[in-house]
Amino acid sequence: MGLGVILLTMELQSIIASAERRLPLWAYLAACGGVFVSVFYGLGYANIPADFYHARDDGVITMSHARNLVEYGFIGVGPSGERVEGYSAPLQLFVVALAYLLTGMHYGTYADMQTLVCTFLLGLVAGVFFHDRKLLGIAASAVLALMLCYQTPFLLWHASGMENAITHVLFAATVYCLFRFSEKGRINYLAVPLVFLASISRVESIFHIFPLLAVFSAYWLVAHRAHAGGGGG
Repeated sequence: MGLGVILLTMELQSIIASAERRLPLWAYLAACGGVFVSVFYGLGYANIPADFYHARDDGVITMSHARNLVEYGFIGVGPSGERVEGYSAPLQLFVVALAYLLTGMHYGTYADMQTLVCTFLLGLVAGVFFHDRKLLGIAASAVLALMLCYQTPFLLWHASGMENAITHVLFAATVYCLFRFSEKGRINYLAVPLVFLASISRVESIFHIFPLLAVFSAYWLVAHRAHAGGGGG
């Protein structure tokens, strides 16, 4: 038994060392962050009955509207129902519609896939925040995972089948992009679609994204003025 554990540990160390040699540091940290958060989330959900959070009403309604859009061409509760404004989560509605169009997957399957993928991506974003410091990046993603996996309301909403999981990832990614812009002193306009998607994750998401953009714009203006003033001297 002891020998088996030692051999397994050595093999894991070999795999990690190999990954470090093959992957750039940011990709290695992203992978570590995704794995950490996914594992700790899994442990957190193990103590919560699935009936408490899986496929909640609003999520099922949005996914039903998405299916109706694919099958009958309009957003509504059913083929004979009235056309209604069932898109409080516009981004998720179109993502579910695309997934259903391509695969025909059941809404419960989609909800599970959304939770798994978004949980990994949330950890990925946490891992790359400290893209040039390996130990700090790993520690940050581990701390985030530990903190969130003990927040029962967060876990319940994150896995509810509603748009929360997508919102969590896009908000975190938006903060990361703005952080990187300020760090590098250059705006990457390829990130604009990501910020736009974050702003339509829910119809009121702009009220969360706009303050971030306003603060960043003010910082950017001040930083560039200071840089220009220093260069002129």
